Amino acid sequence: MNEHGERRECLRERARAKGWDGFIVTYPPNLYWLLGFSGSSGTALILNDRIELLVDGRYFEQARQETAECIVVQSDRAFDPALRKHLPAGAILGFEANHLSYSDYLQLCEWHDGGRLRAASGWLEELRMVKSAQEIALLEHACRQTVQVHEDFEQQRIAGATERELAGLLEFLSRRRGSEGPSFSTIVASGEHSALPHATPRNVSVDSDEVLLVDFGLKLDRYCSDLTRTSPGKTPGVEEIAAVVRRAQEAAIAEVAPGVKAKAVDAAARGVIEGAGYGDRFLHSTGHGLGLEIHEPPRLASGVETLLETGMVITVEPGIYLPGRFGVRIEDVVVVTETGCRLLTSQLE
Repeated sequence: MNEHGERRECLRERARAKGWDGFIVTYPPNLYWLLGFSGSSGTALILNDRIELLVDGRYFEQARQETAECIVVQSDRAFDPALRKHLPAGAILGFEANHLSYSDYLQLCEWHDGGRLRAASGWLEELRMVKSAQEIALLEHACRQTVQVHEDFEQQRIAGATERELAGLLEFLSRRRGSEGPSFSTIVASGEHSALPHATPRNVSVDSDEVLLVDFGLKLDRYCSDLTRTSPGKTPGVEEIAAVVRRAQEAAIAEVAPGVKAKAVDAAARGVIEGAGYGDRFLHSTGHGLGLEIHEPPRLASGVETLLETGMVITVEPGIYLPGRFGVRIEDVVVVTETGCRLLTSQLE
């Protein structure tokens, strides 16, 4: 059985344990993870004895090539009345409640006895949390290329370029290293604009003396990377704040190990920043899972009880943001190992 088959069997086992007969999958990243289908739209019916994949004409041949073990059905659209004919009469079917729209759910209830539909939120995302050896290798490759892109960027930055131009340069350099595209909207923020954690690049020239925060990632073989670096320039106070953020990141990474709760990693970083007097300026969680999507569970945040497991890949990205002055964030990616964790990006600066 190949890796996709093993994943489907995990889903089937979980469904059978609930007394369900099958599962309906519509979310593209989950379709890829389960079937290897890379199209942007489709509906899979995963039963114990077969898998049926409904796609529109754009993806019919592609689906046949990518999913040898599926019965591929061409329909007018991925979620249309053709699905009704493929729903086993009387079957109890689970569906992705966190991805299926309410209108599609009502339609599904009309096509199949609504009383025999079972909502399941986040099931597949939970299964995806622990990465296989192949997935870890793909993520590590993406992360290494991202570090190289940042090094290229530092060498090729043009004095007086705008934030938008620098964002474009990062994306161009990523393409040069094989990227399929950015894994999220690139952040380039200079000066006081860097105090916005999710700043949008502006058409404003960057002074070489200003602090410059870049947060970007690329996709390779559909897997995402994520990296944040802050260049201090000559802005007063940045080095002091950066030292606090660096210590917070080191403390958080030192906490990462199997069996540790996600909230404990967050607490380690937050404790350092609070101890330095900037607790109210750490405005987001310490990190998140990474994989086919840029944000996956687990979140490294207060109150998250999820236990870390060997094979999870997570970001560690504490930050301090001082309105009207600047912001500092440092982000790296680690994989949880049997004894702790291993860095997939670069050494801590």
